[in-house]
Amino acid sequence: MIFLHFLLLLSRVVAFHSLNSTQPRCHPNERSALLEFKATFFTQRPPCCYGSLDKHVKLESWRAVGETTSNCFGHVIGLDVSCSCVSGSINSSTASILSLVHLQSLNLAFNDFNFSQVPLEIGDLSSLRELNLSYSYFIGHIPTSLGNLTQLTHLDLSLNAFLGSVQFIKNLTLLTHLDLSSNSFSGKIPSILGRFVRLKHLDLGYNDFMIGSLMRLTDLVLSSNRLTSKIPFSLGSLTQLTDLILSSNRLTGEIPFSLGSLTQLIGLGLSSNRLTGKIPFSLGSLTQLTYLDLSSNQLTREIPSSFQSLQELQSLDVNSNELEGEMPTWLGSLAQLSSIDFSNNSFHGSIPSTITHLQNLRSLDLSSNNLSGTVELDMFSKIENLSGLGPVTFKWRNLEILDLRFNQLQGSLPIPPLKISHCYISNNRLSGEISPIICNLIWIKMINLSNNNLIGVLPRCLSNLSGSLEVMSLQSNGFNGEIPQLNGDHCAFLMIDLSYNEFMGPLPRLLLKCKNLEFLNFGNNQIRDIFPSFHGLVGEPTDGFEFPKLHIIDLSQNNLSGSLPSGYFEQWTAMKVFETNSSSYIGDAIMVTWVFSPSFTFDYSMRVIAKGIHMNYSKIRGDLTLIDLSSNKFNGAIPKTIGSLKNLRLLNLSNN
Repeated sequence: MIFLHFLLLLSRVVAFHSLNSTQPRCHPNERSALLEFKATFFTQRPPCCYGSLDKHVKLESWRAVGETTSNCFGHVIGLDVSCSCVSGSINSSTASILSLVHLQSLNLAFNDFNFSQVPLEIGDLSSLRELNLSYSYFIGHIPTSLGNLTQLTHLDLSLNAFLGSVQFIKNLTLLTHLDLSSNSFSGKIPSILGRFVRLKHLDLGYNDFMIGSLMRLTDLVLSSNRLTSKIPFSLGSLTQLTDLILSSNRLTGEIPFSLGSLTQLIGLGLSSNRLTGKIPFSLGSLTQLTYLDLSSNQLTREIPSSFQSLQELQSLDVNSNELEGEMPTWLGSLAQLSSIDFSNNSFHGSIPSTITHLQNLRSLDLSSNNLSGTVELDMFSKIENLSGLGPVTFKWRNLEILDLRFNQLQGSLPIPPLKISHCYISNNRLSGEISPIICNLIWIKMINLSNNNLIGVLPRCLSNLSGSLEVMSLQSNGFNGEIPQLNGDHCAFLMIDLSYNEFMGPLPRLLLKCKNLEFLNFGNNQIRDIFPSFHGLVGEPTDGFEFPKLHIIDLSQNNLSGSLPSGYFEQWTAMKVFETNSSSYIGDAIMVTWVFSPSFTFDYSMRVIAKGIHMNYSKIRGDLTLIDLSSNKFNGAIPKTIGSLKNLRLLNLSNN
């Protein structure tokens, strides 16, 4: 059997058997079925399917079938029209391709069948071995006739809107690959799966399944379902498993020590359940693990010392549990680690210096613990040649994300490695000044040093980072002097918070270049300026788009003077449109993603005084809009244009 090329562009689309010239040419009924399918569903619109530039030409070339059949022999046994701009409702009258009863492979993935149900006739394709309907906008129950396809080895129904039970699979005992993920299937997982001796890959994630019995697999993915009760002890007998992902369910009880028998495991994910008790010592036997995620449970006690045997581990995530004790010194021996997340636990003591041995480390999150001690340059390489003539080198040269928030760390501010993009060390007890060396962090996007005891004048060279910095939060410290001016023609800032310091002098003159600014807080300082003087001149806005995305502006408790130009308020369009999703928070759009870890967002926070009441916002809802210009020296009339800000929730112009 060979695959026929309907022109060279139609590789992998249709297969025919027999090349012998004595065999019959293309069967007219099969040729007609293909052309009818094209005429019914092919739209010939611009390239679709993830920006592909050539996928849609598969069906364009089918007209060649009608023009010549000199090189076409036998029956159609393979049809791949994935990513082919196929669109329309499919049913018994339009599913011409389901008459191709000799098909062994059918791939309709990544098309748009307009929320059709799978036709009953699918069960007539009794020779089918591979069926892929993923991401094609199918809906409803799977017809029981699909169970007639007993020759299937590969079945992919993922990323649709299928519902109901999956009893249709009970006769598909030859399956090696089964993917039902991201649908709305429900009920118990059929125990018959345990007898599918050839099954190597199983993905049932993102459905509404309840737990059943599963045996003899290499991949078991049941994330984001409704699995309840305890993790079965019998899972430890599935010794061929390489991936076990049970995250985002309702599993309870302790992690069974029998999982330590799964010595072939590469990935183990038990996050976001209701697991309790201590982490079993036996998990240290999983020496092939590269990914371990136990986060968001109720696990207690210390991390087992047996984990120092996990020499292949690249990602270790135990965040949001009830773990305690000191951070283990043996972490520094896991040389492959690139991501560590111990946040939101009760670890105490100092950060062990041994973790500076982890040269592959790219993400470190130790926030929200009880860590103490100093954070000095002893966590990095010493600065050579103190005269300033030598190089400045740091350990963790590949570190990009550093999160040490909400601890009790003391000492001076550590200068992060040069590749750092996200640096959060807020809510500690750091003291001293910020070194000008920080200006070398040319990749920095977010820096949060708020709620510490830092003092002194900000290095003027910070202005050079305005083209890359998106978030700068330095609130509630003891900084003084002038705020560095912005530099260059591009401003990346989304959020600036310098409130509750002792800054003096004027506001930065080039702030109006920050077109994407959402949050601006200079409140509670000693800034002396005429508002708005961003261009050095008092007056109306000049280019017609001044802070169109601004949600929050707080300049209260300063020495600002002048009148309030109406033009500025008129252009704050984000305050005019009602936020439809009040459950979102400002900053949610700033996603930090990592290769092994879930993405997380940066939470804006602020203190607000309204009617004499002090309120602390640890997060700021997306529907909150606020203008606070109180306790300054503004004069004149209140502009009528403020009335156009229909989404404004809080306005404070008092004490002027």
